[in-house]
Amino acid sequence: FSIYVHFIGFSNTLYAGSIPLPFDMTVVGAPGCTLNVDPVFLNVGISDANGAADIQTPLPPTTAFRGFVWYEQALVNNPAANAFGAGVSNWGRVITGERSF
Repeated sequence: FSIYVHFIGFSNTLYAGSIPLPFDMTVVGAPGCTLNVDPVFLNVGISDANGAADIQTPLPPTTAFRGFVWYEQALVNNPAANAFGAGVSNWGRVITGERSF
C-alpha cells in the first residue's frame, strides 16, 4: 500500500495564479514528474496492496453542477522513486454530468 494525495483543481494552465502548468518537478527532486493541476482541494488516502485506490468525489444531487469542469491528479508516496520521495499520476479532466476519458 501507499499513501497518496489526490489533487482537485480548477486550472490546468496556472498554479497559484502565476506559475505555468505543467510544472516540471525536477526542481523539487522529482525528475520526470510534472504537476498538471492547480491543487485547490486535497484528499489523502491509502491505496490497496496493488497500488489501486477508489477515489470518489461526492456532489449533491442537483443539476446545478452539470457541465462544471475540474482537473484531478494524484501524488503517491514512494521513497525509492527520487529525492522528493514521491511520484505523480497522469492528470484528468472531469466534466460533471458527462464521462470524460
